[in-house]
Amino acid sequence: RFVVRTLQHEVVTAECAVDATVGELKAALCSTPRDGWRDAKHVQLCCNGAKLTDEQDLTGVAAYLDGGAERFIVAIVRASKPASNQKYMQLPHRPSP
Repeated sequence: RFVVRTLQHEVVTAECAVDATVGELKAALCSTPRDGWRDAKHVQLCCNGAKLTDEQDLTGVAAYLDGGAERFIVAIVRASKPASNQKYMQLPHRPSP
């Protein structure tokens, strides 16, 4: 069982084998519908200040997490809708008085 916290302080747990990969953990996290979570490719996981890659196994992460109850994985979830490319409206220049 892995404890994951989002930047919005939401705590999420996922069941995953210790020898699974980070990509499998992300898939497990996304298997339950959550507000704003589209799919695993829009989730970035970090642990102990390091960015985790999808191919990386969870053995080292599990060993780190076993070191204390205050340790956890951080999930950075990209927005569910792409940001708008709309430019701000520019107001006409007013001469100074």
